Amino acid sequence: MIKQINDNGIPLVNGLDVFIPVITFGDERLSFNDSFSSDTLPRTSLSTNTSAYATEAVSGAGLPAFKNSNWFTYGTSGVAYPSIETRIPTSDNNKITISAVVDAETFTSSHSGIFQEMKHLIPENEYRVTINLTNQTTLGTISVSRIYNVPPLLLTQSNVTEFAVAPTASQIVMDFKAYSPSDIIFIDYSSTVSLNNAVISSIYIKEKNQYNTPVIVTSPLTGSSIVLARQYNSSIPLDEGQPA
Repeated sequence: MIKQINDNGIPLVNGLDVFIPVITFGDERLSFNDSFSSDTLPRTSLSTNTSAYATEAVSGAGLPAFKNSNWFTYGTSGVAYPSIETRIPTSDNNKITISAVVDAETFTSSHSGIFQEMKHLIPENEYRVTINLTNQTTLGTISVSRIYNVPPLLLTQSNVTEFAVAPTASQIVMDFKAYSPSDIIFIDYSSTVSLNNAVISSIYIKEKNQYNTPVIVTSPLTGSSIVLARQYNSSIPLDEGQPA
């Protein structure tokens, strides 16, 4: 068998990884990420009339304020999309419930959900949002995006990522890059079935960091360990029998 690594830790064949990625996560960027109670969401919800309901809702809340905020809720009014009526998003112990109403004639769904301004983001840095769902969640779609305002631009919505959810879907995970220090996370729910619900037990957003760690190889014969090196070092002598 051809020797793959010499005794000095130099790879002798192509394809050996010299470094492996290690991912770590920083501090939480949300308020009330996993401490939901009946007071987490406001008693009144912002009503939206246009197809641009995301930026309309965020503007109506006076965001961004360039500081961390609490959760806001919104729902369509029946103009561009069916009215959510009285089924505004609600919170209770360890859960947030978002409902959908479907028009019986057009089969169009309402849109409603929650949003919050994040804190201390670093533009272009990567973050991970994790949304945990309970088995009370029924068929529907959760759409996740960010709203941001980098002067002199107006409020802008990022690309929207959609996730099909059902009682068997327990978690949504999505990585994104921040546009501004105060991006607003926007979570929307819709469905093809009227009165279906998305029930969320927790939401986390943390900075994602990746570090490259050198690979350490341990010999099964001697028990000694060596670190793989990326390239030859002429000051290190070759193993006996190796070509110069």
